[in-house]
Amino acid sequence: MPHKGIKIFIIAIAVMLIAPIFASPASADGGMMPKTPMQQSGNGMGNHAWNWSDGQTWHDGMGFIYGGNQQHMEEQMREMMQEGMRYALFASFSYSSGVADGYFIDFFYDETTGTVTNYTLKFKNEMIRFFDQILINNFDPDAPVVRGAVLHADNGSVQIIIHDNPTGMYHVVSNATHVLVSFQLADDVEIARIIGSRYGEQFTGREAVIISKGLARAIIATDDGTITTVTGSGGTFVNVTTNGNHIMFRAMPALANRSLTAEEALFYSLAQNRLGCEISLLVRNGSAMYDIMEYRHQFRAKIMSALKNRVILEVSSEDHEGKLVLLNFDKETMEAGKREMIVKLDGERIKETSMPLEVLFASGSEKNDAAFTVLQRGEVCQILIYVPSFSTHTIEVESVSIFADLTSPLGIGAIIAAVAVVCVSAVLLVSRRR
Repeated sequence: MPHKGIKIFIIAIAVMLIAPIFASPASADGGMMPKTPMQQSGNGMGNHAWNWSDGQTWHDGMGFIYGGNQQHMEEQMREMMQEGMRYALFASFSYSSGVADGYFIDFFYDETTGTVTNYTLKFKNEMIRFFDQILINNFDPDAPVVRGAVLHADNGSVQIIIHDNPTGMYHVVSNATHVLVSFQLADDVEIARIIGSRYGEQFTGREAVIISKGLARAIIATDDGTITTVTGSGGTFVNVTTNGNHIMFRAMPALANRSLTAEEALFYSLAQNRLGCEISLLVRNGSAMYDIMEYRHQFRAKIMSALKNRVILEVSSEDHEGKLVLLNFDKETMEAGKREMIVKLDGERIKETSMPLEVLFASGSEKNDAAFTVLQRGEVCQILIYVPSFSTHTIEVESVSIFADLTSPLGIGAIIAAVAVVCVSAVLLVSRRR
């Protein structure tokens, strides 16, 4: 064999030995990932210091999973809350005697009636008052409880959940009880659009009103409820009624670390009743702090396990139609900028697309219709996932190093074998030259 041919042969052998490492499913099926708390302890939740979903008729709220020494738990909670505020994932507000002073929202709260007044939300570099008041008819709540970024109050059949986060989320949930909520718009807040089948929209099952003030926009929505608007000498009111369902207000975030194009698309997918939930997550030193917002009736989301570069969720819905799930991470929790993103649905890897519209407007119902896209990488990473049909599903999101397989036993063995082949072949080549 000519010397040139021998060299090509040597290179081919080395490539054949190393190539399977990069093609192996180790990084795709989690084979190279560390065991999750679920696999290590069997409970999947670590030390769950607090969780709003426990015992609630609606599950959105905040939670904290502690993975360290109990002695330092309070300190780490404070540090992680500060990190969440820095990345604008969630925050914490102070509350005393009806005055709520938050990082993103401010308001006054009547502990006797549950009425909220002067509901104000941070938008860019200004504070915008959306509502003069939010009144719940015939509501007699227990004393409110504030933990982290959430104020919660209920009377056993109706509950209020208010989030101090970039969306300024205000949620009223009715448990098989008729409820009327009246939103009185503040000055210069206008009704921009009314959505629902009664108004000729193609979307059914949700009625919504989009309101605006300058560049700021927000939505008031309900599933299987009714919305009416009234304008008079007393101002403009958006009146929402529902029976055993939910009513929500959510603003479109306008932050320097978020893609306005992506947020615009997400805002309208919410109005169109396609977005099932949004989860913001921060992981530090084995602990996790998260904020969950559920946007559809009877949709449930739960954090099963959370580690750096890997999170496992459980999502479920009584409505079988496909839905979107939005995940927000900071750059340290999920290193999307320098690692490969992998998403699995019920243990099977789903396809990634660089075209967000393919996910936003996905409509298939088969397993191979599942897809995800990374909306942005940077200070905050946003991942949008389409789940094509529903009962209960597990979603696994991993950020895997492209070199992870090289450090595995298989990878090291293959490299050693390749080097050995090259060395032997080189000796033969030298011998032939003599």
